[in-house]
Amino acid sequence: MYFCNLINLYFDTYFCMRRFLLLAIIITGVQVSLFAQGTNVTVQSLMGTHIDTILKYHLAGEGVELTNGKFNNSPGIVTDDQIGTFNRNNNTQFPFATGLVMTTGAVSVAAGPNSQTGASGTAGDYTDATLQQYATNTVTNCAALDFDFLAYADTFAFNYVFGSEEYPDYVCADYNDIFIFLLTGPDPTTGLTTTKNVAIIPGTISATNPQGLPVSINNVNGGIGSFGNAGPDCYGGTYAAYYISNGTNSQGVQYNGTTVQLSAEGNILACETYHMHLAIGNVMDYSYDSGVFLEGKSFQSSVETHLLMRDVYCLHENIVFDYISDEVDTVYVVTPKGDTLWNEPFTLYDADVSDSGLYYLYAHSALPCVDLWTYDSLNISVINTFKPDLGEDQWLCTGEVATITSNYDENSAGLHWNTGDTSSSIEVITSGEYILNVEVMNPATQTNCKSSDTVLITFWDLPQPDFEADITSGCTPVISRFTNLTNTASDTISCAWYFFDENFNILDYSSEENPIIHFNSAGNFSVKLVITTAEGCKDSITKWNYIITAPQPELDFIATPEICMMNETNGEINFTAVLSSNVIDNPDNNLVWRFGDGDETLNETTTSHTYSSWGDYVVTLSLTTESGCGDSVSHLIVIEDDLIFPNVITPNGDGINDVWAIENLNTDINPEDPDEYRHNEVRISDRWGKVVFHTKNYDTWAKDGQIHMGSNPFTGDNLSDGTYFYTFIYKGKAKTTQWHGSITIVR
Repeated sequence: MYFCNLINLYFDTYFCMRRFLLLAIIITGVQVSLFAQGTNVTVQSLMGTHIDTILKYHLAGEGVELTNGKFNNSPGIVTDDQIGTFNRNNNTQFPFATGLVMTTGAVSVAAGPNSQTGASGTAGDYTDATLQQYATNTVTNCAALDFDFLAYADTFAFNYVFGSEEYPDYVCADYNDIFIFLLTGPDPTTGLTTTKNVAIIPGTISATNPQGLPVSINNVNGGIGSFGNAGPDCYGGTYAAYYISNGTNSQGVQYNGTTVQLSAEGNILACETYHMHLAIGNVMDYSYDSGVFLEGKSFQSSVETHLLMRDVYCLHENIVFDYISDEVDTVYVVTPKGDTLWNEPFTLYDADVSDSGLYYLYAHSALPCVDLWTYDSLNISVINTFKPDLGEDQWLCTGEVATITSNYDENSAGLHWNTGDTSSSIEVITSGEYILNVEVMNPATQTNCKSSDTVLITFWDLPQPDFEADITSGCTPVISRFTNLTNTASDTISCAWYFFDENFNILDYSSEENPIIHFNSAGNFSVKLVITTAEGCKDSITKWNYIITAPQPELDFIATPEICMMNETNGEINFTAVLSSNVIDNPDNNLVWRFGDGDETLNETTTSHTYSSWGDYVVTLSLTTESGCGDSVSHLIVIEDDLIFPNVITPNGDGINDVWAIENLNTDINPEDPDEYRHNEVRISDRWGKVVFHTKNYDTWAKDGQIHMGSNPFTGDNLSDGTYFYTFIYKGKAKTTQWHGSITIVR
């Protein structure tokens, strides 16, 4: 601790002791060979090499174009000793023969064997801002490789191994060196630009963790280290299957532990430009180096074509060329005879022995960024056998019987139906795929050749007709909407509706699926629905006496008079009912008169009613038959009375005679009435003839001692006491009248 204070480090005791141990190693002169021989991995620095050369010759594989390279954010010549090449030599345990290595210290530290404790090498002081975002503490000695790439397929991948001197003691400790492989570009699903880390532990992507668990010291290890602590971000030993412990003096690489070979991969859009950011760095220190090994030329996005089929076929078989290929715009097959198959599915029908030979399938990439042909070949043999013929597929309706015949006359052949039968023909009554397998020995090749044929027998289900109507009873005319409720698996059906009267006479027919039928006469009606499916299967249903209708009455009445003055009839109006022939003189009729003033009379065809006061009365006559059918009709009865004009008003606010209210004035005006009944106009002048009040449709009136205030009552406001003269014109429904008189204002 005294030494730590001397060098003035502002770290905790734990950090200081790690550094002291490293310094002691350096002082004692421990050396690391740059070119360790034998079964050790050797490394060579690429400092002084152009970054584009590094990408082209050491990383880029098939189907990709790598451009715009930078190392530690600098294009051109590499000036840092943190990137180099490696060679495994004779070490077959290391997964990659050659490739690139990026380290937190000098690349020379990565070379085997593992002969140092806390091995570290002098490195630059580059700090990668992007890497810092993914670290839990300060990153140092960063090495970052950036480049753009364009791929010829919709996926890409490259292989890598991560190693570190932090293993195993500092697993889940604060000193957790970090690396990331960031892919930036358009998401294949959304098209939006996204960034994600593709250095992910296999199998950790899930619905709850769509980004997966990154490869790191805390995540991939053999267990929590002696300086580590369990926590939510520590996976001590959980993913030990991906970890390799590299003991002291072990051959291979210097690092105490490495991952197994892992693959960084992702889904992309072909011919689009993406950016990769590969970065590694120390965390909270400048020692205990880490490195990541990238397999040489493994960064690829290959466009491949493969034939996916067997290489032996029997005589008369159809050879279908099944293949898998990335996006293509032209594909064709060349046969051994020199014929070209252009149309998919590429099929050689009824193969003969002479069709044996080497077949080629050629595919041209449809990608706009590359002009590329790929191909695959397959040597196919056709051997002599015979093929049964079960005929065309059959479609029948349920209840019918299908007969399937093998049409195969080779007596030595064994016939085996998938029903278990061994006869030359079978009868079936259920839907399914029926297969006949034939086995026969080819004496020339001593090959037990098998052939088969398949026929599809489909028994269409009969439809299950049903229907309902929204109205099944009522008074004529009855308008019923019929709904087809047929249960059927057929996509298309045809309907035939038949409507019968009580004597089974067809009254109506419809081929609509959901017809609307008018029943204009009274009676009981039956309905039949016949359903035919698109496959020709038919069934029907009949509902007897389904629609029941009763006669609909019609009525009217005559009022005498309909319009009158009160003093002409003293309010008495005579009424006479007019009934239709189908209900007249029926004692079960229920006839109701409602006179509009709260009074009513029952079961009278002629009657009279006396109204006690003037007004508009809606008189309604209703009729209900014993079948529940009914009708009603209404007429407006108008009774008007002579107008009475007050000749004195006393507008003193005592509530008595404060306004000019015209007795018996009916102000119920229909604005759409072309005759303008009940319109009025009033003019009031002083004794010198000056008009002091004028309005149309004056609406302050009185009835039975009750005043009804209008919108513009005459109150004598702003007028002096005295006598004034009025003219009132009123167009009533009973008569049109003009009145003249005087009004005296007294306060």
